[in-house]
Amino acid sequence: MAKNNYNILVTTDLSENSHHAFPLALEEARLRNGTVTLLGIFEQFDLPAILQRHIPNPEAVSEMKAEYEKDINSNMDRLLKEHFGQVSSNYRAIVSDKPAALEILKFAEAEKTDLLIMASRGRGAIGSLVLGSVVQRVLRESPCPLLIAPAK
Repeated sequence: MAKNNYNILVTTDLSENSHHAFPLALEEARLRNGTVTLLGIFEQFDLPAILQRHIPNPEAVSEMKAEYEKDINSNMDRLLKEHFGQVSSNYRAIVSDKPAALEILKFAEAEKTDLLIMASRGRGAIGSLVLGSVVQRVLRESPCPLLIAPAK
């Protein structure tokens, strides 16, 4: 049975560096008449128990968590409209306590991703020669081809 759509997964952590992957994803979507899914993996909002004890209003923690997730979704929606408005696209924001690489790999497998696009992350003077740890793990275990956008 022939597949109807080419699924492109591009990741972001909302940093400027992650935006380097966006033009590549947009071009692939145009060339292949594909759908772009913008995936963001974010650390779970947890306030240490020792600090929670000092908050006079326990609902404040729940409100902070809700605001955190609202801000993430707002930023993801803005990025989707700014960068992928001309092609079929959607976004998923996952808040997790698991490693980002694991969540990316799990999502790519579950969604039957055809192409995964990520930005490399440089660090320090030799940063441009070293891939970020998330990219390294995804590179080793990816269930589909992986395109890495270089840092600029």
